[in-house]
Amino acid sequence: MGELYSLPSIRVSLHHNIVTTLKNRSIISAGDFIELYGKLKLNNLPNLLQKLSPRQSERVISTWNVQDKGNSNWWIVPQVRARLNELMTGDANVVYEEYLVKKYLADKQDLTLLSIGCGTGTHELRLAHSGKFGLVEGWDIAPKLIEQCKHEATTQSLTNTAFRVVDVNRSTPQQDAYDVVLFNSSLHHFSDIESMIRDKVLPALRDKGLLFVYEYIGPNRLQWTDEQLTLCDEALRLIPKAFRQYQWGAHKSRVYRPGVLRMVVNDPSEAANSRAILPILRSYLQPLEEKPVKGNILHPLLKGIAHNFLAPSSESDRILQDLFTFEDKAVTTVDDSDFMFGVYQKG
Repeated sequence: MGELYSLPSIRVSLHHNIVTTLKNRSIISAGDFIELYGKLKLNNLPNLLQKLSPRQSERVISTWNVQDKGNSNWWIVPQVRARLNELMTGDANVVYEEYLVKKYLADKQDLTLLSIGCGTGTHELRLAHSGKFGLVEGWDIAPKLIEQCKHEATTQSLTNTAFRVVDVNRSTPQQDAYDVVLFNSSLHHFSDIESMIRDKVLPALRDKGLLFVYEYIGPNRLQWTDEQLTLCDEALRLIPKAFRQYQWGAHKSRVYRPGVLRMVVNDPSEAANSRAILPILRSYLQPLEEKPVKGNILHPLLKGIAHNFLAPSSESDRILQDLFTFEDKAVTTVDDSDFMFGVYQKG
């Protein structure tokens, strides 16, 4: 159990985060031009044109309704997913849904769950299959993702799910209606984290209700620190050239932080206030469990080149293990981690 933060300490923490973000911020970076060139080479022009909308909400929806061709992010690598499982559950073969059900919901039945920003519904469908929930409700702003969720629920013969297109910034969940609220890589897409937790999540949770969180809590707008980038470039030298090739041909030779301008144009919601998440969660809810899921090195390092590690081989396994060891030495606590897994309780 962690000691709850006081509100003055939150203000100090947020001030520190703002100063750190400004210090390390890049308005435009060389990586932006590499990213743009790669998208054009992969025929992603239609996706890029959707980013020209003057309305932020439309640009956010376009990001999630239409996925870029050539997605090559760290989480697509099977060994990385196994590593994330192990960091969250202690077992590379156990997903966090199974772990949470066994540890926190073993003696409970007919629960209600709300997932805010449910995406494709993978985690929600797993929980719906657990036998613990009378209703698993998923909200997302992207209509095409909700269509996919509904289709999968029907395909899997689930009758205890309800997926809805909802902009939670403009809607408020029903009070005292849920036993569990879930954020899976979605809380960092809200700029006013405190209002989300205080005014929406807490009222929606029943007494002793649980909040499950798997989140990016690293630098706002992915403005990785100079020290972090130095470590990433050092780790990049552990990867042979053949494993550093982008899908469009060139080879990754350096890790850049994305420019803030590109971040805002591409998806205005991305990591808008991510550094505020951990202190705010601790201030309004009781931490039952917090684990560092790291990603400080692997997240920026493998972006654009992760596809090279999809085909199993002894060489790729060795490289990945070297990278995992490198990151483990660099990150040890949840407060220093760019990603975290946590369980919190109301009241």
